[in-house]
Amino acid sequence: MSNPIRLIDRFAADGSFIIYLSSNAVFDGSKPFYSRVDATSPANQYGQFKCEVEQHLASRLSDRSCVLRLTKVITPETPFIKQWKINAQQGTPIRTFSNKLISPVPVEKVTTAITQLIRLQPSGIYQLGGDTEVSFSDYARELFKDDPSALALITIEVDPSNSHITHNSLMTQLPNHNAGKISYSFEGSDLIVASLLRNVVNGRYIDIGANHPTIQNNTYHFYQQGWQGLAVDGNDAFSQHWHQQRPRDRFLTALVSDEVKEVEFVIYPDNTISSMDPGAIKRYSSRYQNEQTTRVKNTTTTLFALKQQYFNDEEIHLLSIDIEGEDFNCLKGGNLGAWQPGVIVIETKNMSLYDVSANETVSYLTALGYRLVAKTPLDAFFVFPGKPYLNWIPTSIL
Repeated sequence: MSNPIRLIDRFAADGSFIIYLSSNAVFDGSKPFYSRVDATSPANQYGQFKCEVEQHLASRLSDRSCVLRLTKVITPETPFIKQWKINAQQGTPIRTFSNKLISPVPVEKVTTAITQLIRLQPSGIYQLGGDTEVSFSDYARELFKDDPSALALITIEVDPSNSHITHNSLMTQLPNHNAGKISYSFEGSDLIVASLLRNVVNGRYIDIGANHPTIQNNTYHFYQQGWQGLAVDGNDAFSQHWHQQRPRDRFLTALVSDEVKEVEFVIYPDNTISSMDPGAIKRYSSRYQNEQTTRVKNTTTTLFALKQQYFNDEEIHLLSIDIEGEDFNCLKGGNLGAWQPGVIVIETKNMSLYDVSANETVSYLTALGYRLVAKTPLDAFFVFPGKPYLNWIPTSIL
């Protein structure tokens, strides 16, 4: 271990910025998709070695270094893949284990991430992993899915040395292109909210129209800081992703409106525009053939019903709403006067900054005591000034 550290110190003494490639082995694999803020828990000597180098960088070179943790990097020369392909050519069994997991990340993604770190030179710990975690057996089947003869050679075994399932996945957490801070939202909305809620530790959120747990998501940034809450989406395909990648949160497959009613929910190939709003459905359906969409009949619930069922009298610091045309109806069903979430971020596509009072969302929330404090092209941000944790905001802008 001393040789790598001596090498790092020598380059640092010359003024170099250090990027250290670490591993998911800094964790013991007792759960999937570790976050960069999780405590390290190496289960072997290799993981311990990686931890010691990470700790050296944090204590000695925190402002001149960063760490990039990786899961299994896949290249054409990856030994087990190369051997599998040799076996396929020779017609010999392709041995795989069903109780050993892999979270593969292509080498091209790794080089892109390293290039980004070189350009930004951010301090801290970052992670890059595969989008999924699968067994070696499932990975082999996917690799050879277009080669029936190779598929027939795959043998599925249980590794006796692996008495319990060890997870090998990481949450991908990279710096955004503009700063050392990480944004997961489509327009950096989470960083605007983070500024507004700077005084809140371990807060709670309700995320309506949550979609994917980590991609273009307004609450994932806060999950990384220890927050938790309720995520709601009409597309049940996201359920497994939420359970795996954000286990502290509760995910609910549901549709939210101003009242309980029967609706049709249309899921598009671009799942970020799936909607139950008739106007949005008419607009988006022209982009796709009928066979490309999934139509689901369901009964809506209301925001207030969700608040009562899952949080009772608990404070909600952040309410995020993005449900393609049904956003305002969701607000109206919230009975917000009874519980007043501290910050509301809501999609308001057609809002003009030159006449904000004409927008129904602005008028509705202003009447309830909220104040508009920020706007991106798609989202508007409102605060409730009476919250103690928002007292830092100058009254002159409220």
